[in-house]
Amino acid sequence: MSSSKIILFIFSVLIAATGIAQSVQIDSTKTDTIIRKPVPRSGIKSFDQLISKSYTTKTGLFAVHQFRDTMYFEIPDSILKSDIEVINRLEQGPGGTGSYSGEELDEKTIRFERHDEDSSIRIRYTYVISSADPESDIYKS
Repeated sequence: MSSSKIILFIFSVLIAATGIAQSVQIDSTKTDTIIRKPVPRSGIKSFDQLISKSYTTKTGLFAVHQFRDTMYFEIPDSILKSDIEVINRLEQGPGGTGSYSGEELDEKTIRFERHDEDSSIRIRYTYVISSADPESDIYKS
């Protein structure tokens, strides 16, 4: 390649990069940002309208209704505002990895809470960080 072609190529790449960089810039002088509130629900659908016969249901502590990638949890009032210890265990593991069936993977304390405004159910995770009493021998060691 001749030196004029190389210089022309480098020049065209620099012009293209400058054009791309300029097209991505954000206008910082714009101050009239529109904040849209979510549209309120018109009403709560009945159970029969929401969960059709195409859903599969698994029961346990609470019922789980699933159709493809959509899941609904049927949480009874008796477990609302109650702490629930969730322990995730390995059901099966690949051989030779040092992981075994039944091995504990994670442990969390959760609580289901109903939000008064829109009747939604929220999950609260509780993390317990324990520390020793400064006067105890464990703390001093």
